[in-house]
Amino acid sequence: MAADAVIIDDGGSTRIKQLKNVATGHMDDFLDKKKGHPDGDFSKLRIVALKADGTTLLTRNKAMQKSDSFTITSVNAQLVLCEMENNGKTIHLSLDSEPAVKALGVEPMVEAKQHGQQRRYIVSNSGPIKKIEFTDDSTGTTTTLFDITASPDMESVYTMVIVT
Repeated sequence: MAADAVIIDDGGSTRIKQLKNVATGHMDDFLDKKKGHPDGDFSKLRIVALKADGTTLLTRNKAMQKSDSFTITSVNAQLVLCEMENNGKTIHLSLDSEPAVKALGVEPMVEAKQHGQQRRYIVSNSGPIKKIEFTDDSTGTTTTLFDITASPDMESVYTMVIVT
């Protein structure tokens, strides 16, 4: 089955949705368990960032193998953790906080919104995407794909991660 894209972006807060063509687009476990399991044959991670004038700052593509993972960190220390599962047929998304913030009792606060049968989840206490790190499971190597503290990424006013 081809994967319906999963989109994680930073429209003021981290937002997560799965486009609804084949999939239901409903990942209700985000609300109480802070987890989502979109189905599909996922194989690519794409990062798109825009500049303040609306032009594209960057587009980065990364092929994903069947057991790779990535972490998205927001400015307010909220995390989206993604692991490929079931030989790439499912991705396991979970929400967490960086350890120092979690020790203070700060957990991701998730809201759901729906329009036209398309549901999206908003981590309301997160900020813009700060960093995206990719781990190649076959080598154990972690690579930073996006970092808002470094040039040219620091020019981003909007960042979107698309998993297909």
